[in-house]
Amino acid sequence: MSIDKTKLSSGGIKTGTIAVASNGGAKNGTIRVEVKLDTAPPGEEFATFETTDGYFERVEAVAEETLPEEGKPSGVEFPHGFFSFTIKNLSSAGGNATVKIVLPSDLPAEAEYWKYGRTPDNHTKHWYKFMYDETTGTGAKIDGKEVTLHFVDGERGDDDLGKDGKIEDPGGVGGPKPPMPVPEFTTTGLTAMIGLLAVVLAVREGATRRRKRN
Repeated sequence: MSIDKTKLSSGGIKTGTIAVASNGGAKNGTIRVEVKLDTAPPGEEFATFETTDGYFERVEAVAEETLPEEGKPSGVEFPHGFFSFTIKNLSSAGGNATVKIVLPSDLPAEAEYWKYGRTPDNHTKHWYKFMYDETTGTGAKIDGKEVTLHFVDGERGDDDLGKDGKIEDPGGVGGPKPPMPVPEFTTTGLTAMIGLLAVVLAVREGATRRRKRN
């Protein structure tokens, strides 16, 4: 099976089809996707996708700037970008599928999987968190660099919402943005700042006195 891989820009993922199997899909197989992150050491530039049922008809990277800002989670960044994929030929309509994604680097403990799409209770595309829910048996479990996505055909997480033996998924892993660095002041820097402030105050005081004399 040959894989067509699209070269990705340094520091992120660009739009385009990343991997397509020449035989129309990879049955219970692994598709290797090049993500090329600045922080990834040599030999660890790849994310891998694997499904327990059906096959990947497509795997695509989605540029973050193409997704709407309205409703997007605030204070969250997506260092590995977003992916969209389609799984076809599930064993049964309405059946289950589990997708394991292995990313190049460990994810923070606070990492969450976010999706932009439709849900059974809201057929208008919107941002929503897709973490594992025992009641529905759907959602993401994150452990280190592994993201395990649990799907039920036609239910939460399947963007087409149809029990058609096919899973549609657009989403990505997000984590809290790092806090803005607080500038550090040395004794020399503080002394210089105090001196500058004293000069500014002296100039203003002199100008005030001149206005009063006039």
